Amino acid sequence: MGKPFEYVTVKSPRTGRIEVVRNIEHALALLAEHWFKHCSEKHGVACAACRSAIAGKTSVLKARAVFVEAAEEVHILVYERVRSWSTLRSNI
Repeated sequence: MGKPFEYVTVKSPRTGRIEVVRNIEHALALLAEHWFKHCSEKHGVACAACRSAIAGKTSVLKARAVFVEAAEEVHILVYERVRSWSTLRSNI
């Protein structure tokens, strides 16, 4: 299972498939193997943070946060908005 974190939903940069990223290893695999050809500074920081978290030198939460920033930068982060039924009812 690797080093888990609260999941992040992204659209795969290469395939367009929706992927649920649940751990640092999966995040690093996406960054290293499935990212765009031209990578930004945020991409490099995210790769380094994931590798550091796997080695136990950085927190998993920090690595997740920089992964999210890299995904936002290239517009592949999928935002999910879930409302409770009571909230929906009060707006009707």
